[in-house]
Amino acid sequence: MNQLFTTVFLLLVSISGMSSPERCKENLENNELKNVYECRPEKLRIFKRISANTPSFKTSRPTSYYLSLGGSFKDRNEDIHYFDPVNNLMLLKSDDQILDLGSGEGFAAEGFLHSFNQFWQSTMDYPEVKGMDFFLPSFIVYLIKNYDFESKKFKKGASEFKEWYDKATKIIQFYKRKISDRPQIVGFSYKMQSRKIPNKLNKLKFITGHFFEEVDLSKLGKSKLVFDYFGVFNYTLHPDYYLFALGSLLTSDGIAYIASASIEELEIHDRASDEIYDLTDFINKYCSGIHAYRSTVHPTVVVKRVPGTKLIIPKLSSPTVKESKDKSGAPERKVHIIKGSYKL
Repeated sequence: MNQLFTTVFLLLVSISGMSSPERCKENLENNELKNVYECRPEKLRIFKRISANTPSFKTSRPTSYYLSLGGSFKDRNEDIHYFDPVNNLMLLKSDDQILDLGSGEGFAAEGFLHSFNQFWQSTMDYPEVKGMDFFLPSFIVYLIKNYDFESKKFKKGASEFKEWYDKATKIIQFYKRKISDRPQIVGFSYKMQSRKIPNKLNKLKFITGHFFEEVDLSKLGKSKLVFDYFGVFNYTLHPDYYLFALGSLLTSDGIAYIASASIEELEIHDRASDEIYDLTDFINKYCSGIHAYRSTVHPTVVVKRVPGTKLIIPKLSSPTVKESKDKSGAPERKVHIIKGSYKL
């Protein structure tokens, strides 16, 4: 079945001309990357990586999962920083933008424009959380136990757990805002099924039908808050271009939350020093214009734009796979080699 699926895909690609190097080159030039980024779409390899994960990949995650990515993060010096997307969300104004890099069917992106009751229900209706509190984001568990939905007030003594009380309160305050006072939402999805998504007050739009590496970045706009929850970074074979694009899409004070199993798989080799780096160390040592922090708990990295600095990202080779040397179940490592750099 997989072989037949791949054959049909290749046939469609050849008919449509999607694999044309000239078209890829044209797209890169339109993105102002001419002479600084070699065109390496490798679409079939990317497509196989997406389709391999499709059966278990969730495309209908609720917004609450994005908002649960906060916590303690370490910088290059191992100093602890606390980041919380709920705090970032509360600072956004009506003309600011949220970008969802991996919208799937668009439920999480749409969820930013829901009422509080819709936000709540979308979380409780998600298949993995029914009857299993340990799958729920912690602040949702807190709401279950401490919020009276009839009186719309917290129960007496609820503020004893201040961290979750503050976070839950902010969520409620955000969803009390009028739609017109909420930020713009842009979702990117490789493929979406046809379902009717209400575009409330023109606050929501989706870019679909392309790999991220092909998209004209101007269509995505500038965002103060970016989420990539097992989305683009999870399948891209070109983390260098991804970081360049991400830095280009962030406002000067923008922040991105990237959650991906690929974070644990990635190795970057500097042949000059013969050193191996993970994603955050690579960003902080070699990249200009962005800074990274890795979560102390889950496979999440926070990337922040550094104001007043030029965006320069080293170019990397296509990945080679290094299998685990033991039988401990450790994942294969995808190794990239530093080759040069490109800049904005």
